[in-house]
Amino acid sequence: MHSTQDHNGFIPALISLTRSKGVAAYVGDGANRWPAVHTLDAAHLYRLALESAPAGSRLHGVDDQGIPFREIAEAIGRRLYLPVVSTPSTQADAHFGFLSAHATADNPSSNALTRNLLGWKPVQPGLIDDLGQGHYFDVPATRTSRARPQLHPARSPRHIPALLSWSPSHLGLLEDLRATTSPHRRSAPPVS
Repeated sequence: MHSTQDHNGFIPALISLTRSKGVAAYVGDGANRWPAVHTLDAAHLYRLALESAPAGSRLHGVDDQGIPFREIAEAIGRRLYLPVVSTPSTQADAHFGFLSAHATADNPSSNALTRNLLGWKPVQPGLIDDLGQGHYFDVPATRTSRARPQLHPARSPRHIPALLSWSPSHLGLLEDLRATTSPHRRSAPPVS
């Protein structure tokens, strides 16, 4: 997910890595794809899912269905005025560290079923446009945690059905929702 609220996700970590290395890098030809969704579009999908998705539905909350990693590196390099370079796959672990699995993964995703089932239409900027707005670059990206906003217990969902099929990077919002569910209510089943 990406937005002005993204301070500790993959994009801030990638920007911080780029600053420390002095180059914006991608692996090989950079054609491997990353899906992405704006935080507000994801929140809208959560609401639609909780209010109207049939039990057992599988939803996929992505807007950008496959951005070539090279384009992400180019957008970051452009904003930081740093060169953009290709890193051989044999050096991906050394360059990207814990991000190497993500920097090399090809993960095209489709939201067609989710759009058809719920009428969900992402309206916020895509990742490349969001990077172009500059908010990720106003202050140095860090990996420090900060307090997450808490939901009001009266507005918390009774439970969250196992109907969301999201990547691990999207589970933070789900964890926030689970953490704020009243202890008197049934807890959410694990997400598969």
